[in-house]
Amino acid sequence: MDLEEFLLKEDITKYGFADIRDITPINDLNYAIGFYKTYNKDTIRNIVNGSDINYIKEYRYLTHHLDKVSLSLERFIKDLGYKAYAQTIERFKAYYNKSADQLLKEDIVNQIPHKTIATKAGLGWIGKPGLLVTKD
Repeated sequence: MDLEEFLLKEDITKYGFADIRDITPINDLNYAIGFYKTYNKDTIRNIVNGSDINYIKEYRYLTHHLDKVSLSLERFIKDLGYKAYAQTIERFKAYYNKSADQLLKEDIVNQIPHKTIATKAGLGWIGKPGLLVTKD
């Protein structure tokens, strides 16, 4: 199975590759794979005044799904013999829930915003509300 087949199997809408040599905090990880799955169009269409319960439910589902895909993709890439690091919400939380002392003593990586990777991969642009905007 190749990368495209892997991502299609995981129900990813679109993906792209980004050169992150100018911003990577991890030695020898110079490229990133950005990917997304679009929200259900009815969920977005039905938002009237801010987030509603359906949007929040879908947000939680998508976040969990994308984290799961990220970890699976990390394993897939490592199994091919390459270095990989999945930047997930759980790893992000673990990073920021540590004390300043722990952060200074440990070799913990800084997170690169997902939307930065996505824009560098050509998947979209940052809109007025600071969110990634795509053609999908």
